[in-house]
Amino acid sequence: MDESDLLDQLKNGDERALSDLVSLHQEAMIAYVYCLSGDLELSKDVCQESFLKLISKPPMILTGKSLKSWLFRVARNQYMDHLRRHKISFSELEDKYDSGEQAPDSEIIGLQQKEKILMCLAELPQSLKETVELRIYEELNFREIAEKTGTPLGTVLWRMKKALKLLKPKFQGDRS
Repeated sequence: MDESDLLDQLKNGDERALSDLVSLHQEAMIAYVYCLSGDLELSKDVCQESFLKLISKPPMILTGKSLKSWLFRVARNQYMDHLRRHKISFSELEDKYDSGEQAPDSEIIGLQQKEKILMCLAELPQSLKETVELRIYEELNFREIAEKTGTPLGTVLWRMKKALKLLKPKFQGDRS
């Protein structure tokens, strides 16, 4: 069953559809927000808020876009709202992680996980790494990645699939 079918079922009140959508996207969303925030608990909270938004105000139409890209955009916006609510500037975030102060245990664990993600990305061949980084960090769709890199769309799709296949085993054992 694809995203649009699950979304239709969700709009009709099917709780199983929500569970399936969460299973499909939760892990990637948490990793994405974690890359932005460096805070695992905050990342989980933002992800949960994004799914709550999906329940309360599901997108009416997703023309040309996937539900995943909508969820990632909502998660990013939720994170930015969190920063505004707590009046945290980006320079404060940089200072927080650049300072020589000892971080609390949760931050150390979070930084180790972020470091693991970056190390796993670094282990990928350059062409795969570039595709993943453009998709995640620059939020480009596959067609835009193809245009930016001058690579055929099919090759970009293959590279992403190959990268995910290589990365997935590295994170299988990390589930809590």
